[in-house]
Amino acid sequence: MVRSNQRGLAITDGAMILDDSQYSRILVVDSTDELDVTTNALRSDGWQVVEATTFDRALAQLRSDAIHAIVVDPFNIEPGGLDAVIDIRRMTNVPILVTTSLADRTVLVAALRLGVDDYVTKPVWPSEIAARVAALLRRSKRGEQQSRIEAGHLVIDIASRQAFIAGEEVRLPKHEFDVLALLAQHAGTVFARNEIFAHVWREGHDENSSAIVVEHVRRLRRAVESDPRHPRLIQTVQRRGYRFNLGALAAS
Repeated sequence: MVRSNQRGLAITDGAMILDDSQYSRILVVDSTDELDVTTNALRSDGWQVVEATTFDRALAQLRSDAIHAIVVDPFNIEPGGLDAVIDIRRMTNVPILVTTSLADRTVLVAALRLGVDDYVTKPVWPSEIAARVAALLRRSKRGEQQSRIEAGHLVIDIASRQAFIAGEEVRLPKHEFDVLALLAQHAGTVFARNEIFAHVWREGHDENSSAIVVEHVRRLRRAVESDPRHPRLIQTVQRRGYRFNLGALAAS
């Protein structure tokens, strides 16, 4: 049985994966006069859309909301658009689609090398933008099944259910490993405690589920963080939940 919750996550027999359905949330970053074309096309296809007209606002949205894909014209907002793409990629590994009227292929190739997943040159049919977003999300879902995740000195082997720090194995109990794998496979996405509980324990949450998750995250931080009191990998997002911080990995 498959059902979707309000955050764009499909729950299939207790397992939680990103969903490319109408429940997914797309962040569109562009100048005010060009936002409507893209946002209207995405909304007409059933996507939830969050808008930003500055990179500061875009980064704030990434910190506060569960974003599943980004459509951005980095060169239409400020001259140092590629620098902003780097900042975005450090925060999240969700798909990034660049839409731009820039014709310089050298710059566009540089954007791809910096972590952009695809680009399309303007003018473009709005329906093509929506179709490309859907394709990127499908590809992203397949990529979530990667068996090995490298995060600085931390290596997570999903298939063998092992974690290593600087080459030394860190033995994690089943539920702690499952929490780590869930957050790392969806780096940058904020998970509420009840969503973590539903995925890892595969049952409905009750009055004790939140405390159970908090305790397992505490133990997990003690195992993988260099300073558990000031965690860099597994961040608490106030009043929302937890996320795996890709920015910390880029800096390590």
